[in-house]
Amino acid sequence: MNASAASKTAKKNDQAGEPSPPAWWKTPLARKSGLAFAALLLAGAGAWFFAFRPYVSTDDARVAEDLIRVAPDGVGGTVLKVNVQEGDRVTRGQVLAE
Repeated sequence: MNASAASKTAKKNDQAGEPSPPAWWKTPLARKSGLAFAALLLAGAGAWFFAFRPYVSTDDARVAEDLIRVAPDGVGGTVLKVNVQEGDRVTRGQVLAE
């Protein structure tokens, strides 16, 4: 059957009152599935945004800040000596400044 014959057959079916089936993406099941997928995608993006986005991960454990508070508010005084230099490893309890 060639293209013109198929076209004539389709026209005869349309003229005979037989409706052609809707495209697959226009069916109710496809619409419901698409809406469910979009809702799941939106829920997943929201969960990621609120649950995982605030946490910073790093491979080298370096702090990238210009100013780091090492004493609580209300502690006054002058730093007389800094016992570490940039890039030094420090341990818990080590005195950093006097």
